[in-house]
Amino acid sequence: VLPIGGNVGTNGKVVEHTVPIFTATQEHMFPHLHEMCIDHAMGVPKISVVPVAKAKGICIGLGMYPGERSSLVRDVPALTDASITQKLSFPEVILPGFTRIDIYVCIEGGEFSQDRKTSQKNVEVFVQVRTEAGELIKDAISVGTGERSRSDFRTVVFYHLNAPRWSETFRVNVPIAQLPTAYLLIFVRHCSTVEMKEKPAFAQTFLKLTNADGTVLGDKTHSIPTFKPDKEVDLHSLTPIPLPTNTAEPKFPWRKGEAVRIKTTLCSTVGTQNLPLLSRLSWRTYPSDLTDVLNRFTFVNQIEIIKFLQEIFDPP
Repeated sequence: VLPIGGNVGTNGKVVEHTVPIFTATQEHMFPHLHEMCIDHAMGVPKISVVPVAKAKGICIGLGMYPGERSSLVRDVPALTDASITQKLSFPEVILPGFTRIDIYVCIEGGEFSQDRKTSQKNVEVFVQVRTEAGELIKDAISVGTGERSRSDFRTVVFYHLNAPRWSETFRVNVPIAQLPTAYLLIFVRHCSTVEMKEKPAFAQTFLKLTNADGTVLGDKTHSIPTFKPDKEVDLHSLTPIPLPTNTAEPKFPWRKGEAVRIKTTLCSTVGTQNLPLLSRLSWRTYPSDLTDVLNRFTFVNQIEIIKFLQEIFDPP
């Protein structure tokens, strides 16, 4: 871990630092390694991290380049292939025409049954984005800046742990026209250390990305129960995978005591979590009258109004 403040070169000057490498003392603590490294650097006692033996560290160069990216690329050609990482929020100034529809999904953890196994499972979570009809939405998942989009996401696998904590985040980008019908389709399976063949999932669940009123899921953690999947399903096939139409009565029975915890965060200029704002944007189809829509609109957050300013004041 390297604190950025005071360690960054200015006016294009790059300052090099050698950062020590640490590892967790126990495998299941690895997802929180960055937090423990920060605590260790701040002198917090009893932190479960140790330096990696015989590793001198990683050399990192930090530099700050003032100005617009277009002009910087001309002056510093090495920045041409540099990837741009967007903030997990919006900039202070939102220019007209700026469009963004990002849903950040964090697989926090889960609790799973041991079933008839003599030891705990090696659990992997497999995620795809599909429509209500079960059709795969291709290349809807991004795992990091500079990486190509993909159609699925897999968590790491912890050895013999029925209640893993992953804290792994990926980004979902779905066209606004498909967002009302989009689901996260989630499969959970045991990864054998002996058999090379990929085993079918022992649990399945799903999470709709929008609410019944048309708003996008709130920024919070969702605890989703699992049920027994159809073992004939091919996760790698583009053939539609049917989704249960009623969560209270799935085709297959629920797995008691099991759940997957997923946190969602929305950063969008076209999708909203605010029902009064959504009612104003689609007031022609809103079941109430325009007066009720406008009365509700007075309570909309200022930031939400700024993000949708052009749509709000455009002629209907």
